[in-house]
Amino acid sequence: METATAKKSENWLTPLALTVLSGILLALSFPRFDFGFLAWIALIPLLVAVEGKDLARSFIYGYITGIVTFIGQMWWLNVAHPLAPFAVSIILGAYIGFFSLLYRFVQGSVPVTPLITIPALWVSTEFARQFGAIAFPVGMLGYSQHNYLPVIQFADIGGVYALSFLIALINASFYIIVKNIYSRRHIIRSVVIAVLIITFILGYGSNKMQQYRQAGKTDFKVAVIQPNINYYAKNYDAHKALDVVDGLTMQAIREKPDLIAWPETVIEQYSYFHTDALEKLLRRARKYNNYLLYGSPREANSNGEKKIYNSAFLLSPANKFLGVYDKQHLIPVFENFSDYLIRLGFTRSSRGTYAAGSDFTMFRTPKANFAVTICFDALFPDLVGQLLNSGGQFMINIADDSWSSSATEHYQHASMNIFRAVENRIYYVRAANSGISMAISPLGKVEKFISVYKRGFFIANISPKKGKTIYNLYGDFVAYLSFALTINAIIFAIILGFFVHFETIKKQISE
Repeated sequence: METATAKKSENWLTPLALTVLSGILLALSFPRFDFGFLAWIALIPLLVAVEGKDLARSFIYGYITGIVTFIGQMWWLNVAHPLAPFAVSIILGAYIGFFSLLYRFVQGSVPVTPLITIPALWVSTEFARQFGAIAFPVGMLGYSQHNYLPVIQFADIGGVYALSFLIALINASFYIIVKNIYSRRHIIRSVVIAVLIITFILGYGSNKMQQYRQAGKTDFKVAVIQPNINYYAKNYDAHKALDVVDGLTMQAIREKPDLIAWPETVIEQYSYFHTDALEKLLRRARKYNNYLLYGSPREANSNGEKKIYNSAFLLSPANKFLGVYDKQHLIPVFENFSDYLIRLGFTRSSRGTYAAGSDFTMFRTPKANFAVTICFDALFPDLVGQLLNSGGQFMINIADDSWSSSATEHYQHASMNIFRAVENRIYYVRAANSGISMAISPLGKVEKFISVYKRGFFIANISPKKGKTIYNLYGDFVAYLSFALTINAIIFAIILGFFVHFETIKKQISE
């Protein structure tokens, strides 16, 4: 009796331990832990745990891995509400649950090697997180490699999803070794595949790094201002905030930049209607005699309806508004439903409920054209690609992560921006109110930065983009191909299951 009980306990304890282990390894792969090498083996315990399991248990085990993963990554959300990390993890964790379920469903029905199904299914579930009202594309496997320059060069072919695919493929190769530990043929084949993939990635990366070290000279200067202003302080004053920004800008213009970049919401009140603050900004901007990019909420009427946008504005040296860009991807709940959260007592800090923009604005100066994204926009590689394909020669992201009161959030957000530079082979400049402001080269190398909660400025010397990458031309084709493979595998598995069921019934009738 005791032996049977112990065996039953082992049947769920071991898979549970493995799924938790996968979640821990995945969480440790990302900032601020940054053990990115763990991502190459993090899926193996989960794959072992779901081996031979039914669909329900496969989903549960994957879901547990997902919850552990995202609690580890998103714990900083407790600054908004103690339950926020758990709520987000319950939502995002379900995607890894569906990965496990689909893997068992397809693998149990379709005679296809895990070397294809595992990476395709994983990338499909990552890609799915980019869409919908709760789109929150964080924690992609590819993002774990932001510190490894030779590895991330591959992103100029298929974006961050291509890296996720290759990392999942390596996990699948090692999983096959574990699964067939006594089969020399399977081990040799898996080792050869893993070695070839890693050699290819490193070889490609080294070649690209050599090419871009020999790239043309930098001929455009951007002054990046990081004022580190607490917009949520009770004594916040728009005029004093502008004084801080102005003081830093006056120092920066001594180096004769071609453009000054202030961060997101440098005027917290709605600038089109906060007359005094706007007039003060324009007076200050006039003396700079320069192009000035700044961020602020704005109010506009659309079909008779008042809407508030989170916007970026470009002023000319003559104080003419040359363009406005409205943030397109709003932070789920916190920006598009934040008024309701405040009423319910779930959060204390908010800038109001925003409307999403839709225009692909191109900002133009005599020396170069550039595109702008605002904060959360930067997590959507397709948006950045579309903006640049409209004629942008470099990208500026204006941001303000100070609302999080968490250095971990700052590092996570900043690390994902690195991939937009590599995917498009552009200089990517980030101006953030409280950090991390950065100048990122086309190689993904952070050439200059100001750390978290520091006040200062730097001059980014950049070379405007002149060509297109494969990613520019074909976008997230790796993700779409993975999604197509997933749909076809599911359909094939359903059809095959139907025929097997039909043959079983037919055999039973004949007997």
